[in-house]
Amino acid sequence: MGFSSRDDVVIWIIQNQIARRNLTLYQLRYFRGLHFHADRRKTKNSEGTNQYSEVNRQIDGKPPSPHSTAIKLAEKYNVSPSTIERDSRLADALLVIGEASPEAKQSILSGETRITRKEMDEILSGSEVFVTEIAESIYNGTFKEHKSDSMAGNVRSLDSAFSRISNLIQRELRGLTKSYTPSEVKEALRVHITELEDIFEQL
Repeated sequence: MGFSSRDDVVIWIIQNQIARRNLTLYQLRYFRGLHFHADRRKTKNSEGTNQYSEVNRQIDGKPPSPHSTAIKLAEKYNVSPSTIERDSRLADALLVIGEASPEAKQSILSGETRITRKEMDEILSGSEVFVTEIAESIYNGTFKEHKSDSMAGNVRSLDSAFSRISNLIQRELRGLTKSYTPSEVKEALRVHITELEDIFEQL
């Protein structure tokens, strides 16, 4: 097979991995995040464009903006652009964790350990010592205990969020199904799916 760049090879591998049906949620998100970064790194071809040139031409050799890349991958994977952007941060955090402890990274990818968006941001902005401590706590199992303690204060806010989404679905989506097109219903659903993903990351 012929590839024009190393990132084309990476993307081909990622797409083959994602085609598998037995991936954990974190594995799927990790591969989508890697796909995002590979697309951002891709250099232009002989015509001065990349694979998304029909929609987003490169200017002065620069790749598409992060958000436009997220939009294209969101369409490909049938998720929201904000989901792709979160996946890119998850991939970054996992790469940093993996440098400190491959075992800790595997624990997250297997679904055994969950990390929230806040924890991802802390990992990405933390010092090497901090990341090493987090990786060690994941590896020896104490990270879960820390998360269990912190969850106690989140129960009330999660309950409020679930009630809000439930009310929106009953009031808004039921009305949409009677008078709107399928694409409009899907768009409304996507908003609530994104909010549910935010709640998921708090758990």
